[in-house]
Amino acid sequence: MRSVKEAIIGGTICPSGIEVEPLPGFVKSKPMVFAGVYPFDQSEHPALKSSIEKLLLNDSSVECVTESSAALGHGYRLGFLGVLHMEVFTQRLEQEYGTDVVLTAPSVPIKGIEMSFCILLDFKMQALCNALFYISQNIWVQKP
Repeated sequence: MRSVKEAIIGGTICPSGIEVEPLPGFVKSKPMVFAGVYPFDQSEHPALKSSIEKLLLNDSSVECVTESSAALGHGYRLGFLGVLHMEVFTQRLEQEYGTDVVLTAPSVPIKGIEMSFCILLDFKMQALCNALFYISQNIWVQKP
């Protein structure tokens, strides 16, 4: 392992060359709510990046992808387990690290069904779903 990001909750650490079966029943958490987080002032982008990296060490269920917007500049698209999780994460950014952030409206991935095809739309394609798909539904998490 070269970085903390390579460690997975529920993973097994063992010496190289020895095969170990994973524990049964473990399923990686899947983010269901996505929101953009941008610094209030673009000069604070390095501080926001550092703050998010520190919080991700404690909360591995958050997914983080860099993103840029013409109106808001450079920021991050974060995936959360729910809206409450998103609110707690952004409050920790503001209270613990003193970063002023602009938070975009949360969005949920949509599964669209057209004829016999099933396509998973991400947040950038949601505008197309009204014109293209006959049936759309929110994705639900089911127990394995």
